[in-house]
Amino acid sequence: MSDFAGNASVLPLVLKAAIELGVFEIIEKAGPDALLSASDIVAQFPTQNNPEAHILLDRNLCLLASHSILTCSVSTKNIQDGHSQRLYGLAPVAKYFTKNQDGGSLSPFLAMIHDKVMMDMWYHLKDAVLEGGIPFEKAHGINSAEYLKKDASFCELFSSSMKSFNVTFMETILDIYDGFEGVKCLVDVGGGNGSILNMIITKYPAIKGINYDLASVVESSPSYPGIEHVAGDGFVTIPKGGDAIFMKWITHNWDDEHLLKLLKNCYEALSDNGKVIVVDMVVPETPETNVKAKSMLQNYLFITSMSPQGKERTEKEFETLGKEAGFSHIRVACFKLMINSHRTQISSECSSWILLRKLDLAAQQVLVQKRRPKPLQVFSVDDSIPDQQVPWPKQFFEITKYTNKILPTQNNCLPTLRTTYARFVIDRVKTLVDVGGDNVSVLNMIISNYPTVKGINYDLAQL
Repeated sequence: MSDFAGNASVLPLVLKAAIELGVFEIIEKAGPDALLSASDIVAQFPTQNNPEAHILLDRNLCLLASHSILTCSVSTKNIQDGHSQRLYGLAPVAKYFTKNQDGGSLSPFLAMIHDKVMMDMWYHLKDAVLEGGIPFEKAHGINSAEYLKKDASFCELFSSSMKSFNVTFMETILDIYDGFEGVKCLVDVGGGNGSILNMIITKYPAIKGINYDLASVVESSPSYPGIEHVAGDGFVTIPKGGDAIFMKWITHNWDDEHLLKLLKNCYEALSDNGKVIVVDMVVPETPETNVKAKSMLQNYLFITSMSPQGKERTEKEFETLGKEAGFSHIRVACFKLMINSHRTQISSECSSWILLRKLDLAAQQVLVQKRRPKPLQVFSVDDSIPDQQVPWPKQFFEITKYTNKILPTQNNCLPTLRTTYARFVIDRVKTLVDVGGDNVSVLNMIISNYPTVKGINYDLAQL
């Protein structure tokens, strides 16, 4: 609980810094089972401005190793003064932060969800509850679609994160889901530039693919063998002739009214024995405490904090919408990735209507489960390593009033300390100087328990 209350934001931001510094790639390039010291890694950085970079980096790597993202061993080899040094390697989960053979990686996704643009919206959750509205819009004054058009840099980051994550995600689907077998014509509704459909067609070359999206999207899409790009609006009509329609991460963008319209159009476009394959999260009816539920509920909040019409649904809600749209048979194919044991499972066979229930990669829990608003300038932790800067900025004294509000709650451990630590009595302390005592609250708790002790609270004049 103390980790949740005080330091939950540290791990994902340190992980983000390691990715931006290229730590995982540097270790990977050193060869299979390579073990590198912080100094070895820093030597590969493009800039060498900070003589203490290896010290700062080592602190970051220790944290990642404690969370089994990196491995760590201690060596005294080649150390002249006899001191030991820590050597770091890639733990199994770290492979998801390096590019696979298809260029997929979770790293861009982590960078995107912890970018300042995204993090700023979390400061407006309270306002959204009290006043209504969407946190992202409250943070930036415009909706997310408009913002992507305005901010070219973030748009590039967002696009690369989706592209890279899609590759990793679709590889798993294609490995464990066989519902594309026997399909003759597959229509990818909202298929973007066709890259996802191309991955499917590459594995199932007998399928004719139709990539269906807005004209502004498909007109700049690359050409793929076996795929036809068709421009249009799924809320108006969907190309006919397909015996399967594929929608990945589409349903969560829309409220029930819009999604029902989309599903009805799918029903009208399909052949008699056709099916719709939906890839999206299915949230639990009640908030369970397992990792799967935590991940999905956090993603739910993430999506609805960005999109004015976003909504995740329970299995029952999907079933209701499917039947209203005309579908008579609904099955859920649930799959999950067990990264630590390298196992994948499917819990049920698929039939005419398929919802792929997604349990995020265990690696993504590192990114999502402990996501919190930024602690001041911790976003620049990666800059502090090569440039010899301190992440805690000069604004320290400006935020002291907030610190003073937080510290008393942290000091609730003092009653326990008073009952378990007796040195004030044993050593017959007469005068106690509290160095860095801040607003004297801690010293006051001690003096209240030991009234014969004279207390001196010593801190900066501003405090």
